[in-house]
Amino acid sequence: MNARLPFRFLLVTDRKIGGGNWIDKIAIAVESGVPAVQLREKDLSSEELLRTASQLAEKLKSHPVHLFVNSDVEIAKALGWNLHLSESKISHISSARKILGGKMWIGASTHSLDQARSAQAQGADYLLFGPVFETPSKKQFGSPQGLAKLEEVAHQVSIPVFAVGGITPERALECRKNGAYGVAVISAILGASDIAAAVSAFQREVI
Repeated sequence: MNARLPFRFLLVTDRKIGGGNWIDKIAIAVESGVPAVQLREKDLSSEELLRTASQLAEKLKSHPVHLFVNSDVEIAKALGWNLHLSESKISHISSARKILGGKMWIGASTHSLDQARSAQAQGADYLLFGPVFETPSKKQFGSPQGLAKLEEVAHQVSIPVFAVGGITPERALECRKNGAYGVAVISAILGASDIAAAVSAFQREVI
């Protein structure tokens, strides 16, 4: 799908953050204005991920939200969801496109300019780039990339780039000023004591 993305704010799930019923928390975030959700629960089996995705879809069925599943093209096809691929699966973008057709978005996580260029060449519709700032959820990907690297990547590719990693509302504005099309958020929403207020804060800075 080549149409410009109609959202600049993406919630990435992590059921281990914040405690409580995490699907209910996602529902609150969507009800409060989050326009897109990426189901990213990498430790689940395909069967568990499908079951979880189905539960999430049922919970959100009355809300206009764009849904993405991480890395499992068969689940994306079965549920009619969009797809997000990790940096290790960038080479799968073109084959995923053949399976999903042209109506679904396919994004990719990237951690370097070379990966960003490769994902674009493969046909990705958008990129997540980071970690831009220090964050526990992205420690495995090395030191923070910083705003200068974000700006370089955003200006070297022609598809939307979402900043990820340690994003707060204030930092979201910085990222937008440095070329990011939007931001992807995990703990700043799911770990917030007031999810609705956190979503509103992001909306003021990003949308």
